[in-house]
Amino acid sequence: MMKHLYLFFALALLSCLCLPLNGQEFPYELSVSDLEYGSLTNADTFNVGIWDDPELMIPLGFDFEFFGQTTNTFYNPGFVGPILTPTKSLSNVPLLNAFLHDLIDRGTGTGSSASPILYKTVMLAGQTVLIVEWQNAGFYDEIVGSGVNESFINMQLWFYDSGIIELCFGPSNIVADNDVFDGLPGPFIGMTQNFDISTGFTSNWYLSGDPANPTVSFNDFFSAEVPGSLDSHPAPNTLYRFAPITVGTNEERSLPAVVQLFPNPASDYLRVNISREDVSGPLQLRVFNVVGELIQSRRLPPAAEDQLELDIRNLPAGTYQLQLTNGQQQLSQTFVKQ
Repeated sequence: MMKHLYLFFALALLSCLCLPLNGQEFPYELSVSDLEYGSLTNADTFNVGIWDDPELMIPLGFDFEFFGQTTNTFYNPGFVGPILTPTKSLSNVPLLNAFLHDLIDRGTGTGSSASPILYKTVMLAGQTVLIVEWQNAGFYDEIVGSGVNESFINMQLWFYDSGIIELCFGPSNIVADNDVFDGLPGPFIGMTQNFDISTGFTSNWYLSGDPANPTVSFNDFFSAEVPGSLDSHPAPNTLYRFAPITVGTNEERSLPAVVQLFPNPASDYLRVNISREDVSGPLQLRVFNVVGELIQSRRLPPAAEDQLELDIRNLPAGTYQLQLTNGQQQLSQTFVKQ
């Protein structure tokens, strides 16, 4: 029943024209980068068996604010796909539409699950991060509707205790002729400010266009302007980062600088280009490993631009966080050592 109700609203939402972001400010800043995908290991598994629209309760382990609601748990109350809400209620709640398409366990019909859903808490640059992964997930319309089992995706959601959300895509196989995106060229990914099971979706932001350089578009369901989707499925190692746009005094916590890391992934030396916008005085550069341990640190004297190389030859392969701070503001970016 839940699937039919949600698909009713989803199809209604996807039935008209789309509208670019216009007068409606998305409360997150989107950035896109390449990050080598790594499947979770030594992680907890949701005990949902051979799943189709599983009900999930995702324990974050910390308070997390999402569209004005503070929660320490996200829920999927049987919606299709990784679509999460901060409460069990289906009345006037925000939604994280991480992948609004009908996923299913690829072990359906075999008697054994082939698509585990995992979660794990890690420390990254002093932040607590809860990672949820859908491994080798198939598509309902293919497996049940057409009797084939060809398309699959791997994806992760990263929740930071600072309020950041990251969506990472791994290896996939999308068979275009099987129409796994419900008539769309690519997946619907976005957020809804207000969902009510009796009325539908109000104030929706979604990614459209080139998945390597998407646009954030806006749609208000009650105005009958309806979103589209990405032009295709994101390539493996694509990472979408949604950083909350803060107001008031919190706005000062973000260091006004631009940092470029290349190559990323890197194997011996990581080049770091820093363009300071409104930053005066020295900066401290730090590198943390995935469990939050400080690996490298150096002081950067005042300059309009900084260009430097980090020797990472002796670092173990894995994911690292580079942090810049002037003591009051900070900026972080992720890189991978091969």
